[in-house]
Amino acid sequence: MAETGECSFCGRSREACGKLAYGPGVAICADCTENCVCLHAGGVASEPWVEMTQEQVLELLPRISAVAAQVEQRLTSWVEIARDKGASWARVGEALAMTRQSAWERFRQAPRGQDPASGPATETTGN
Repeated sequence: MAETGECSFCGRSREACGKLAYGPGVAICADCTENCVCLHAGGVASEPWVEMTQEQVLELLPRISAVAAQVEQRLTSWVEIARDKGASWARVGEALAMTRQSAWERFRQAPRGQDPASGPATETTGN
């Protein structure tokens, strides 16, 4: 699975923050890792929003939205991996606390040249 190059915690690109460590659905940069280590060591983690102006918070919203899209993309990739390994739509739905049908509608891939929103065409829900 190709990993995107953004920290899921601060939203900075790989180019801006250097190496990223990846976990299921997330990535973290060295600065955010250091902040987490400080927090777990009993120190105080920084809370940048406390000192931010309203304008700075508003400027950050698109980055937060991009992180949400990044997580959604990774979740879709992990569902594809589960399906490639033989997981049924029922099992995928169960794992995500949704019905088989809901999982299929959310994560299925449209046949080439077809918009996923236009319906299943000849595709079946299968497993």
